[in-house]
Amino acid sequence: SICDICSVLFKNIALIGHSLGAHISSFAAKNLQTSGYGKVRLLIGSDPAGPLFSFNGPEDRFSDTDAERVIALHTSALGLQKSLGHLDLWFNNGLSQPACDGNYYI
Repeated sequence: SICDICSVLFKNIALIGHSLGAHISSFAAKNLQTSGYGKVRLLIGSDPAGPLFSFNGPEDRFSDTDAERVIALHTSALGLQKSLGHLDLWFNNGLSQPACDGNYYI
């Protein structure tokens, strides 16, 4: 495991991801949990992606069940528009930030 290879204590591991990376970090935390390592201490998701995840249950997206402490940062209208963590921070009430108008889809 990465803990053995890198001589890292599992309790010192935190996972963080932005948009799709938030869900990937969540899946990594789920995998560690089902592999017998236990829950990661901290999982942070910055704007967990909304498209393709809006209707998924907690087992298939970023969720507060994936770590001991889950923090979700909501700064974009394109992220999931629901509370997802033990702590959810909503910037500008979940709307796009001022002066960030224009083309939202690339």
